[in-house]
Amino acid sequence: MGARGDKATASLVGDVPRGVLLRERRIFLGGAGGMVGPREVGFGAVTGAGQVVRKDVPEDRLMVQPPRAVDIAYAPDQLDAAEPRARRQVRYIAQLHALLAWYRQVRLARVPGSREDVRAVLAAAIETLTLCVAEREKRLKAFLKERGEVMPELVAPELACPLAIAAEEPYVDHVAWVRGLGAEDATRCVEWLRAIEAAVLAAWPA
Repeated sequence: MGARGDKATASLVGDVPRGVLLRERRIFLGGAGGMVGPREVGFGAVTGAGQVVRKDVPEDRLMVQPPRAVDIAYAPDQLDAAEPRARRQVRYIAQLHALLAWYRQVRLARVPGSREDVRAVLAAAIETLTLCVAEREKRLKAFLKERGEVMPELVAPELACPLAIAAEEPYVDHVAWVRGLGAEDATRCVEWLRAIEAAVLAAWPA
């Protein structure tokens, strides 16, 4: 946190490219707890109740992280380094771009004009995701500026969905449609969304 309270600490629980296909193991975060971001939690992970997650939790792990005592000198005006938080936030933004592509090219594209109710909900979701991207970029830019670093331009490529998506009558519920995709089509979707994520990440120096 800097002098103005600018933070770059959004955490990634699961991931977009695999998560949107609705095939992954559930993630369970124990109740009455919290998370010190930016953390990453894998699919199939379980954390115990009443704890604050301070470390990443790999996939398919049960983890309870006991708190540790800290008593050290503290300089309120001292800033920590940009990394590793900066790259984690670029990845978070990249995942948001992948989710936007999914909503625009798959979810909304599948809905016929006769289903104005569904289209309105999805349009609102796309607008919200667009605002989320802008907010995360604003926070990251302020975070980097305080540390003397320049915010790169994070542009998502215009990559077309590999599936032939078209609005059809009658409209098939999205969850049923996604779960009905064959393994090959699901893999192609994951690879498409991963490519979007990778292109955005490439703007940040390794």
